[in-house]
Amino acid sequence: MRARIHGVVSGLSVTNLDVDTTLNMGKHTLLVGNISESTPDAGVDVNHLITDGDQTIQYYRGKASENLLYRDPGIYSTSLFVYTKLVEILVPNDYLNEDDSPAGSIFRVYHELYRSGTQYIYTKIYVNDIAVGVEARVGVGDPTQRTEDISGIYSGDLIQIYGYVLDSPGHLTLNNFKIKGDHVLVRLPVAEGKRSEVVW
Repeated sequence: MRARIHGVVSGLSVTNLDVDTTLNMGKHTLLVGNISESTPDAGVDVNHLITDGDQTIQYYRGKASENLLYRDPGIYSTSLFVYTKLVEILVPNDYLNEDDSPAGSIFRVYHELYRSGTQYIYTKIYVNDIAVGVEARVGVGDPTQRTEDISGIYSGDLIQIYGYVLDSPGHLTLNNFKIKGDHVLVRLPVAEGKRSEVVW
């Protein structure tokens, strides 16, 4: 049986694994190889155990929810008067791509905004440098937390936030960029060449 296993390094116990590839990705690891027995321990997402012995493989479809998938700790800003890219994240390759499903995934995109020196600041969600979201405007007394569900997202897409200020000497600051959603497993035929692995 051939398997792909994603898990927290300290919480993964595997026996009889002939490993082809081991990739360390922050707190996660990916093992690709032939496995006859596995014993997931604490911290391992057993939904990430994916076997293709029967010539099918499972990918994820994202479904918007309050479950946190990714958080960017950075702080981003602009003083420009035209839409400017502030932050972006690459959707991992274990999600459905456009060849797998015409519907794609839906993710909940969250961010927080702060303004200074201008009456209004604006942001909008883009995918692959194309505007897809509703323009968010923040002025005096407006909410600074923004959430929007974005559909039609595929593996390899870039989810981005662009922003601008209304006037000089205005300044826009964005932080706490988050992607939220649930994993829905979808079983598909194994393709000839498997995708390279990327994690959030």
